[in-house]
Amino acid sequence: MPITVRIDNKLGIIREGWTGKVSAEDVRAHWTRMLTDPEALALRASLADLREASVDFGGWQMRRLIDTVVTPLLKGRDWITAMIVAGPFQLGMTRQYQDHADHFSRDAIFFNEHEALEWLIRQRAGLPGRGRSTPWGDSPRTSEPH
Repeated sequence: MPITVRIDNKLGIIREGWTGKVSAEDVRAHWTRMLTDPEALALRASLADLREASVDFGGWQMRRLIDTVVTPLLKGRDWITAMIVAGPFQLGMTRQYQDHADHFSRDAIFFNEHEALEWLIRQRAGLPGRGRSTPWGDSPRTSEPH
């Protein structure tokens, strides 16, 4: 399975690891599994590391998955996601996710895991912080959301 999930009970988050070629069907299975898992639904906060993944589907397929899988299963609940990317293609795909998921997701995109985790923990704690962020213009060495 190209998407692995681990519940981090200490931090109260879900850690997702995306590796290799990831298809729309892989994402459908992943989201269906996550959104029917009572423990994941109780947390609704993910650290999604996409740096080792090659996303093998387009924005229209993502939109369809959000409309047919995520929105019906979330039933009006929200979700917080910190996404970690390595390059421009992953950045573009996660940006499309942000656009399609804006009705339920508060999220940010990072190039650095530490900064992504720090942002996610602040969001979980309800502390002020920027959401709907992207590291536009940042080099891969820095990723403070804008």
